[in-house]
Amino acid sequence: MTDLPDSAAPTPPTRRGLLKTLAALGALSVTGGAPSALAAPSATPRLPLRVGLVLPARSLYPDLGAAFTRGVRAGAPGQAVELRTYSTGPLPREAAQAAQAALDDGCEALVLLGDGLAAALTGLLHARPVPVLAAELGALLPGTHRPAPLTVTLSLRTWEAEWGHGQALARSASGAAVHLLMSDVEAGYDLPYAFSAGFTAAGGTLAGSTVFASRRPDVAGAVDAVRVSGARAAHVLASGQGAEVILALQQAGLSVTKGGLTAPGLAGVPSVLAAPSRADGLASAALGDDAGHPGAQLGFDAGRWMVAGLSSLPATAGALAQYSGLMHAAVPGARGPLRANESGLAGTTLWRRGGGLPDKPLADGPAGLHRGEDLRSGWLYTYLHA
Repeated sequence: MTDLPDSAAPTPPTRRGLLKTLAALGALSVTGGAPSALAAPSATPRLPLRVGLVLPARSLYPDLGAAFTRGVRAGAPGQAVELRTYSTGPLPREAAQAAQAALDDGCEALVLLGDGLAAALTGLLHARPVPVLAAELGALLPGTHRPAPLTVTLSLRTWEAEWGHGQALARSASGAAVHLLMSDVEAGYDLPYAFSAGFTAAGGTLAGSTVFASRRPDVAGAVDAVRVSGARAAHVLASGQGAEVILALQQAGLSVTKGGLTAPGLAGVPSVLAAPSRADGLASAALGDDAGHPGAQLGFDAGRWMVAGLSSLPATAGALAQYSGLMHAAVPGARGPLRANESGLAGTTLWRRGGGLPDKPLADGPAGLHRGEDLRSGWLYTYLHA
């Protein structure tokens, strides 16, 4: 599957192009990897930072954009940040149009929700550099992260979660075969490949894979597919959906695990994702009923990150200084401590949860798959937009 023709599709960023953009803003320390030209101190108080939130107009994940927005507001309370929201459809050019509208409205920074948006904005950000915080679900193969200009990425690490879950399941299954069930939306992205790669790399036997419809799944057909394959266990991937399929599998006496974003609200089914930090009571109190929503957690972390990286800068600080502030911020997030690496990518510890067992941190990472393997299924749209 290949990408749809799109006149606004971005050209992959190059180091030379990125350095050109940064050089236009001020001197850059190439050897150190961090901007060295910061705005001179100023006694002028900083006005509220005008931030454009670029959110999916629709998503298969319930309440994703609204919960994310509530999380951002909870993480950036008070008058430090002025939020303006802009909706985007699933095409890269639509993301670029939404970001363009935000910049035309005078937004000084952008927060993007969803995977693939920062790449779609590369051309725009070269022309109109502003600091960007990309809040991603993290469905891309680790090691393929290509930072857009002046962009820091905050990730839920769903690719690594699926890979690690596959590894853990293979080690605990004692040779038992597993059937992979995925929605037709999920089949067009990378998470099925992440799970199957981790599972088979650890010696697991994949009995087969079946795609079911997102909107009206053939539940009986999904159960039959697992039985016919000879498997007694199934792993279900349907971010934001899949509850009826999982319940039918359980009623049929089959063992079931699920993706970290699959069947939200269906408790007790083993999954792997970054979990809320028990050490941060402030996040739980601030999020209230949203405390268990991954979108709200991601938004809370994004709000805190914006405040930590930008609110203390002087009013004269330019885009490069603001980017440096984001790169060097240390944030006590809703899901644990956060700090960007040299590529501008930050994520938190993954936890295996459910199945009647105590929550357990998942320390293993897919280090051997970071380079040289193409496990992508082909992306038609930004993720998880619909």
